[in-house]
Amino acid sequence: MGNMEGLFDARRVAIIGTSRDRGKAGGMIFENLKRYDLELFPVNPKFEKIRDRRCYPSLKDIESDVDLAVICLPAQMVPGALEECVKKRVKHAVVIAGGFSEIGNKGLEEKLKEIIKGSETRLLGPNTLGIYIPEVIDTTFLSVERCKRPGKGSIALITQSGATATVLMDSCSLYNIGFSAFIGIGNRADINENELSDYFSNDKETKAIALYLESFADAKEFLKIVDRMDKPIIVLKAGRSKEGSRAALSHTGSLAESSDKVVEGVFKQHGIVKALDEVELIDYAKALAYSEPLYGDRIAILTSAGGPGIIATDYLQEYGLCLAKLKEETKKRLKEIALPSASIENPVDLTASLTNEDWKSALNILLKAEEADAILALTFFQPLGVDGTLIETLKGKAQKPIVSVSIGSEYTFNVLKKYEELKLPAYPSIERGLKALYILAERGKFLRKKLNSPNE
Repeated sequence: MGNMEGLFDARRVAIIGTSRDRGKAGGMIFENLKRYDLELFPVNPKFEKIRDRRCYPSLKDIESDVDLAVICLPAQMVPGALEECVKKRVKHAVVIAGGFSEIGNKGLEEKLKEIIKGSETRLLGPNTLGIYIPEVIDTTFLSVERCKRPGKGSIALITQSGATATVLMDSCSLYNIGFSAFIGIGNRADINENELSDYFSNDKETKAIALYLESFADAKEFLKIVDRMDKPIIVLKAGRSKEGSRAALSHTGSLAESSDKVVEGVFKQHGIVKALDEVELIDYAKALAYSEPLYGDRIAILTSAGGPGIIATDYLQEYGLCLAKLKEETKKRLKEIALPSASIENPVDLTASLTNEDWKSALNILLKAEEADAILALTFFQPLGVDGTLIETLKGKAQKPIVSVSIGSEYTFNVLKKYEELKLPAYPSIERGLKALYILAERGKFLRKKLNSPNE
């Protein structure tokens, strides 16, 4: 386990292979890094200056120390650049280029390992998109016009796949879903998911860790790290099928070493949340980052429409949850604030004639109802009596988990972004909302079991 701090708080950054062309990796990375408060050292013997910045012939010509070197050179030129990093005692080197073990060129990748062996230099990659820390650093070669970046948040994303990271960052930025960090590990010749997971388990900004993996660098070590952390970790383990496993081998040189059933069993035993696709990966990370675990299975549904309440009720059993049986006292209080046409049974249907105040009053009653462990708030903004300001009511409601579902077009989309700003779990479909509750319940079961373990 090496020091990861230098990777995430680097102030002096060299870009080896900088280009004047934004269409090349070295040019785009230089452009992206210029947006941050960093001391940048472009390195390319072809140029004296790049965009009014002095350009250095080589790394050794830089007078000051260098914290981080981003190597934007073809694969065959990387060993020479990495040797210069070692000689200059650069703390971390990020190797962007592919062309290593993922295409069978294992010898060249082994050479990189030999170069840094016993040195002060750590290596991220090769074949990596790099790192992105909101408001701190961005070593990716993606244009901000084509791929928006998430703002500051509480989810750390670690992935072997640059393309998966690209679409996740771009789509998450659309909904205002924030990241504490993104790290592409690529072929992980040196730095891997184990020490990164360990690092973010102790990071105050990170509330949940999301991983996309095609195989495990060291599965036993990974499980040891997971067992001692108190933060939720969500893993999308790709290559679950035989065909997928072969595809993973040709992508990052990773061979999926265990069947999906074995992986699923191990995950459950150690409290790792399993995601089946990129949507679940972020949905589950949001739920676990924004909400306390659910210690029970009794759900109260609050809605303004009967149909969605019925759909949600059908989903409950599929995910091992049940409708809370409301006590007479709870129903009496609901009846006092609801319209005569409303249903005070669970699901509680306030009808489309509700107002913001009706919704807030009903929510507060259900929050105080001991017979409900969590609330599914089917919050629709098409009725004229409600608007997006009512979600402010949800902020700071710590009595029990609340998961919201809001379905609609532009107005609803903007409210969903507001949910993210307030760090409230909200989803654009009923099933995704129910899955989030299920994951919170699974987390609660695991923590309760762990608490009762004689070893804890």
